[in-house]
Amino acid sequence: MGAHKVKKNDIAISTTVRADESIILQFIEYHLAIGIDHIYIFLDDPLYNSPLSEYSDHLQVSFIQCDKQYWSFENSIRFDDTPTSEKPLGIEQRQFSNYAYAREMTECEWVANIDIDEFIYSPYILKTILKILPVNVFSVRMLSKEAVYTQIIDKSDIFNTRHFKINSKKNDKSALRFYPKALNANGGFWGHKLGKILARSKEPVRYILNHNVAPLNDELLVAVELDCLSLLHFEGMSEAYFIEKQLRRITNDVVVQRLAKNEFTRLNYFKEQYELAGVNGLAELYRVMHVFEHERLIQALNLGFVQEINFRAAPVPYNLTLEDFHSHQLKYSDSKEKAISAGKGYPILILPLKVNESGKCILFFCNEQGELFTLASDGVSLRANSSSLAKLFDLERYHADGFFYVKNKDKLLISFENGTLRLNSENLGDWELFELKEVG
Repeated sequence: MGAHKVKKNDIAISTTVRADESIILQFIEYHLAIGIDHIYIFLDDPLYNSPLSEYSDHLQVSFIQCDKQYWSFENSIRFDDTPTSEKPLGIEQRQFSNYAYAREMTECEWVANIDIDEFIYSPYILKTILKILPVNVFSVRMLSKEAVYTQIIDKSDIFNTRHFKINSKKNDKSALRFYPKALNANGGFWGHKLGKILARSKEPVRYILNHNVAPLNDELLVAVELDCLSLLHFEGMSEAYFIEKQLRRITNDVVVQRLAKNEFTRLNYFKEQYELAGVNGLAELYRVMHVFEHERLIQALNLGFVQEINFRAAPVPYNLTLEDFHSHQLKYSDSKEKAISAGKGYPILILPLKVNESGKCILFFCNEQGELFTLASDGVSLRANSSSLAKLFDLERYHADGFFYVKNKDKLLISFENGTLRLNSENLGDWELFELKEVG
């Protein structure tokens, strides 16, 4: 596992899998279609799965048989006390080890560890977003959105839905409208709410977990959240998969060592229902938890508990921009060498993000040659940034009316009617308010 030349902005994913071939095939096809550069598939049970013939020689897909020889490899990376000659008992430990191995193998700059029932999603071309991030951003958190279905589905149709539960504080209360208290819903989510991490592959790490990766360098920014990047989790899968999964947990056929308290409580409830009604009891639980038929779905959509997402649509170039109170779109003028709010220029784009729960943003533009430039303040104006370290501005919502304001320390961005744009206002008024809009 020697050093590799890193391919800037390229993205790899790893997954540890025991699933039907049709599921693995759809997982591969989707992620290649959205621009993932390499997929590492660790076959957790070689007696159950073998490499897919359709992709056995594909340059962007690697199948790794996790057999006795693999686990006895002297350089295998371990995250528990299992002897190096044995397969780790817990599925999480195997996932951590496989992800660490993928980080060593890959030439891609970024790599994520996700499950076979998860799709990375952004409406925008992902590489553009990653290219804008400052070099001191180690990782990005892809927050989870959990799938629901309008009817009972077959195993081959688990990815055929456009409806996903949204993770928000408001929805913690909304969940009580849709689920009985005994199910102990975590804001309506049956799987994880934290999502997964997309991290730089060649930065040394202190530890690896399913939902977090910690770099050795404590000065790096970790788990930065982007509004435009999420993880679609098809947690319920089909009724048949759901029943199989719960039976394996109930009978301890699979060892899951890191269940949260509410998940343990729910698993005990599943055991009770299974003892009372057998497989039919588990089937009814699936319907209650994962199927939103007509009226229930409409109510969930109206409340914002569920959102419709067309994740099959091809990603488009990033196009979120700022429009001022005068309905002017902010631009960057080459001739004036600064940002303006009226006149000719390149549209200024905004990338909202969260760093340690604080709202931030990066302002940038793309010239005719396709080159990206971030913006920084010279004390008064916004100018093209010559540093590779993008400037993070504060981005805060103005009440709940859809407007935002941009700050640099204690100074506000202000847009005048004559097209002048300055970052030196000390008072919040109409001219300091902006809307986030997509470029037409």
